[in-house]
Amino acid sequence: MTVKTCLDEKKSVTRVKRFTETLEPKEDLYIAEDGSVFGTGDVMEQSRIQKLRQTEKGIKRDEHTSDLFFIHQMVPKPCLYVFGAGEDARPLVSLAARAGFHVTVIDWRPALCHHGHFPEAGHLITGAPEEVMEGLSMTKRDFVVIMTHSFQKDQIILHTIKNENVFYKGVLGPRRRTERLLGGAEIPADIHSPIGLPIGAQGPKEIAVSIVGEMIKEMRKQRSRL
Repeated sequence: MTVKTCLDEKKSVTRVKRFTETLEPKEDLYIAEDGSVFGTGDVMEQSRIQKLRQTEKGIKRDEHTSDLFFIHQMVPKPCLYVFGAGEDARPLVSLAARAGFHVTVIDWRPALCHHGHFPEAGHLITGAPEEVMEGLSMTKRDFVVIMTHSFQKDQIILHTIKNENVFYKGVLGPRRRTERLLGGAEIPADIHSPIGLPIGAQGPKEIAVSIVGEMIKEMRKQRSRL
């Protein structure tokens, strides 16, 4: 197991480097999000590992031995799933990728969903949304944008996504359309509709800026609470 493997699998990794009180190095361990441990030195007891994982970063002194722990947390790239490969998705995918997102584009139309249209996408998945979603492993850190422009497809996607524990859910289009997608039901508070920051965006490029801006804003808000 390596740090890269964990991050590629969307697992965060906490590095714990231990020194004696006189700064002699001891363990240099990596603790994956699933609790697995790798690195050099003796593996500490689970209770101590769990306690150290709660410290996001910084220096912590062991209350029993006076050893010092240098703690640093590494998190995977934020993953953005874009449902829809229309022309307006292209600037969004490009901007999000350049802003540090790992972007997956999903569409049922191979004529649109290809690397010629989305050279900066990390993954392209062609298939019916209802089938593709069964194979997706989304996490609480992931972002989802629905923009297929097909009412039926958007409805299928939204009814599945609304129950997923993901960080960000956004639907392109007016709020009334989203209400119709939900069969007239109230839009849940965690669904961004209309999507994007209210900057009066016009055209695909400006809309992309407003969406990426909103996603980054939500990320920063969460980190400021930690």
